[in-house]
Amino acid sequence: MSEPGQAATGAGGTAVGAAGYGTPLVAGDPPWIGRYQVRSRLGEGGMGTVYLAAPAAWAGALPGEQLVAIKVIRADLASDPRFRALFRAEAQAALRVPSFCTARVLDVDTEGPRPYIVSEFVDGPSLADVVATHGPLAPADVNRVAVATATALAAIHGAGLAHRDLKPANVLLSTLGPRVIDFGIARALDPGAEAAARAGRSLARTLVGTPAFMAPEQALGQPATTASDVFAWGLVVLYTATGRLAFGEPTTPGAVLLHRVVFDEPDLSGLAEPPLAAVAEALARDPARRPAAREILLRLVAGMSHDEGGASAPRPGDGPPPRTVAGTAEETATLATVAASALAGPVARPTRPSTAGGAGAGRRRRRGRLLAAVALALAVVAAAVAVPITMTRDTAVDSAPSGPLTDREKTLLARQLLVDADTRRETDPGLATQLTVAAYQLADLPQTRGAVLAATGVAAPVGDRAPVTVAVSADGSLVAEADGTNVRVHALADLAGPDLVAALPVVDAGTGSVTFVGAGHQILTFGGDPVGRLWDLPDASAPSQLGQLAAHTDIVAGVDASRDGLRAVSGGIDETAVLWSIADPRAPAVLAVLPQGDGGPNDPDVYDVAISPDGRLVAAASFGRVRLWDVADPADPAMLADLELPSSGSEVTFSADGTRLVAGDGDGFVVTWDVSAPARPTKLAQLLHGNWVEAVALSPDGNLLATGGWDGGIKLWDVTDPTRPRLSASLSNVSSYHVDGLAFTPDGRRIVGAVTPSLAVWELDPKTAIATMCATVTTPITADQWASFAPRVPYSPPCP
Repeated sequence: MSEPGQAATGAGGTAVGAAGYGTPLVAGDPPWIGRYQVRSRLGEGGMGTVYLAAPAAWAGALPGEQLVAIKVIRADLASDPRFRALFRAEAQAALRVPSFCTARVLDVDTEGPRPYIVSEFVDGPSLADVVATHGPLAPADVNRVAVATATALAAIHGAGLAHRDLKPANVLLSTLGPRVIDFGIARALDPGAEAAARAGRSLARTLVGTPAFMAPEQALGQPATTASDVFAWGLVVLYTATGRLAFGEPTTPGAVLLHRVVFDEPDLSGLAEPPLAAVAEALARDPARRPAAREILLRLVAGMSHDEGGASAPRPGDGPPPRTVAGTAEETATLATVAASALAGPVARPTRPSTAGGAGAGRRRRRGRLLAAVALALAVVAAAVAVPITMTRDTAVDSAPSGPLTDREKTLLARQLLVDADTRRETDPGLATQLTVAAYQLADLPQTRGAVLAATGVAAPVGDRAPVTVAVSADGSLVAEADGTNVRVHALADLAGPDLVAALPVVDAGTGSVTFVGAGHQILTFGGDPVGRLWDLPDASAPSQLGQLAAHTDIVAGVDASRDGLRAVSGGIDETAVLWSIADPRAPAVLAVLPQGDGGPNDPDVYDVAISPDGRLVAAASFGRVRLWDVADPADPAMLADLELPSSGSEVTFSADGTRLVAGDGDGFVVTWDVSAPARPTKLAQLLHGNWVEAVALSPDGNLLATGGWDGGIKLWDVTDPTRPRLSASLSNVSSYHVDGLAFTPDGRRIVGAVTPSLAVWELDPKTAIATMCATVTTPITADQWASFAPRVPYSPPCP
């Protein structure tokens, strides 16, 4: 961590307080680093220690000498040849970054015993400190920060780097203007550096970056790119102008911030032009829709020129923003000159180059292309202005000019209709239903789709009990749920009815686990005691106990059975998973005990287990990992892989074809692996559900992933491409507490959930859901009512 008032440096510099320049050296600190005499400590970060130093030629000079900041890489990292390859590539790329609003990299040593990187020393407070102490900056200063940081990103990206951790603490307000520092965790994007990165290991087992300033793709565990930097730029500018974080407070837990980054929209109120439009575009969820840093810079400069009396903005709708291409070095320098003018005060045109022939004529032609791009940027400003996001009535959507809504306006209006529906749910349920349907018809968003699906929920009468697990029979006719005291079996066709098919007692109150076995109506249960019981429910008559499974020494937390009903697996807090033969349900037998360690006292407990449909693989989730076992030969089980999770593993399941493994953890993450070659599992994706994940389920066709947890909601993810999961629907607040279990029906058309304190089933097809909802509407919305909610949308009853 860096010292108070300082910022740990990377390839791009450091900051210290104006007085003192860091802290005294301590035992073990080097007096010299290469040709640099070390003066003091500036801070310490995850990659190494940062020192203030002076080159040898200045070592004995008076104040005013050239000072530099040197980051010395940690010894453990320096001893790793794979890290050195990555560091070498990043350092060489950093040397190519011009000093346009950055702390320029001056020197590197990538071959010595302790690699280091030398950058300009920047004296000035961080943007974070200034805003925290004095509040938001004045509009003119906001503009300067916006232009400076965009200029810095354009320079960094032009050298083939991504910053990956742009935040207010990494923006210094020096006497020469704002400077961006600390791009030492950047990963080179050029092919040579990427190859080096692929040859190395991850620098950390956690997400790289700061949650409050991460892009959605970073929060989902995907690699950071230049587009991620652009998203962070938008958040930094918003913070500069308003003094608030876009997705929470400084004390908001990281997992909550990441959840909001992925699913919430930032409130842009308090941010004015010229940066407003650019920030709105920079905060697009889809990285492909974000402008490049160079485009942002052009638009900002054009916007400031217009504010100072430049060319008038064109009519909205003149066309999409122009896509700029990489310019020549001279054009980049001219951009920097324009940016420097913006930083110094009112925007002024750069001095015209000589009008003489020869080389000057070439410069005129190149500069003409640049100014043409600036002129085109002027044409974008008016059309690109985004509507501030707000969840109150009388928004800019209502007061905008007449004409068809843009896609963004449809999105805003759809979300507003959901708010309107919620406020009328109790007083006018029919109107609320129609507004919910209209929101989905206007814009198919995760929130609108989720609201439509959630409205179809049918709950079982469970009283004050709290189901913790749920299972659906292979024929789809029965649902079993366990609450730690009883296992109750319901007819799915009459879930809301008062009658149970069966109630199966468990021994000792505690964690309840339940699964159906095979194609029939046999059920395997565990309760508070470590003994499992097999039950048979022939023709929904009185249940009969078949056999017992006794091998565990403590509470069993999870149970699963193979598709053919011949094998089962159980796992518990006795630190073991047990493979069973249940081919003879009256005489279950232990096939193998799968320990989670070496048998010592510190072995991890097992929180959930899964068995592949063919019974050949077993997965056991414990603290921070999922162990994958080959149990094809139960006499000689082999652990194939020890798969890492960000946090404690809580849920695990296989896909119906056995080629994919899914696990959820206590930090709200869900990880998927390809296990089609089980000896070499491949990580497919990591997504963020938000808060503790207590339930994961894959649809029978493997195209839909359902997740649930302590946030009280269910999220449905389109995993048709398992490497790029996409949130399809978000069923918010289906539980007043949390979601403990999820299971798809065999036809994949519905999902059943143990949603404390209830058990419920929902439709998954929006058309079916809408038909069900509209069947309850007796009074269609009138034209006048419609006009009060959506004046720019032609009247068409959502439920005709």
